[in-house]
Amino acid sequence: MPTSKHKVGIVVIGRNEGERLARCFASLPAGLPVIYVDSRSTDGSLDLAISHGLLTESILPHVPRTAARARQMGFRRLGKEATVDFVQFVDGDSVLVPGWIEQGAAALAADPTLAACWGILRERNGDTMVARWLDREWRGFESFGGNVMIRVTDLEAVGGFRGDLPAGEERELASRFHAAEKRVHKLGVPMAVHEFGTPTLRGWMKRMIRTGYSHAYAEAHGLRDENGQPFWKKERRSHLLWTLALPLLPFLFLRVYIRARRDGDLVWEAGEYALACCLAKPCETMGELRFLTEPSRHRESFARNPPGLPL
Repeated sequence: MPTSKHKVGIVVIGRNEGERLARCFASLPAGLPVIYVDSRSTDGSLDLAISHGLLTESILPHVPRTAARARQMGFRRLGKEATVDFVQFVDGDSVLVPGWIEQGAAALAADPTLAACWGILRERNGDTMVARWLDREWRGFESFGGNVMIRVTDLEAVGGFRGDLPAGEERELASRFHAAEKRVHKLGVPMAVHEFGTPTLRGWMKRMIRTGYSHAYAEAHGLRDENGQPFWKKERRSHLLWTLALPLLPFLFLRVYIRARRDGDLVWEAGEYALACCLAKPCETMGELRFLTEPSRHRESFARNPPGLPL
């Protein structure tokens, strides 16, 4: 437990997480104030939270459903219910590693310039190819995702999460921290374990389509980083160019494979990673195209649940 000098609160968000949410609740340290925000689940998630004695919030049917909005709702409710110095945001499909709360709080307490910190995130079901792709993605994150500890005063100072963003809200928030001359930092210690559910290829492709969708959303809404550059400019250029040059994807496979081998990957690890990079390009482009062709009234639902690739 953090010392009484530095109090920590927790905000958990979820939608139809099922047993994963139960595991998430079980991983939360005792004695800390916890708010659960539900995004219109139909599997009894809200009742599960209530049965654990948690304070709850729900996104109303007429309000667009985004993870950013859920986190901001939880943050505001936490501020009304408890006085805390730091808030740990947790996605309902993740479990916290014992000891992380203490380590994260200690890092924020030791450095007033540090607005947010996060640790190592791993994938739970690491025995499938898709799970290994996800695990590699988590390890390569250069900024924080949904599981992060943030200093309350810094989050308040920059206005919190942008609830209208269907995806990419963490990077947008990090850019505002940087603009305010605050730092974000990854600690080299275990933080959480993520569970993708059933890690299928179709589920992973669906996720990549949503990634491309969020890139197009950011461009259409003029989102810029702390240097005034468009978000994901390099990534968008890459997947668009490789999709246009689809017959040349074998060359991308070879380039990624060679680089991965030089970095120490085994033959099969390098091959899996190269395959993921090749498959991601057209999927992300599909997401961009869907954004451009979908009526605006359908965009919120698509961002959270893109059609055409049932799990």
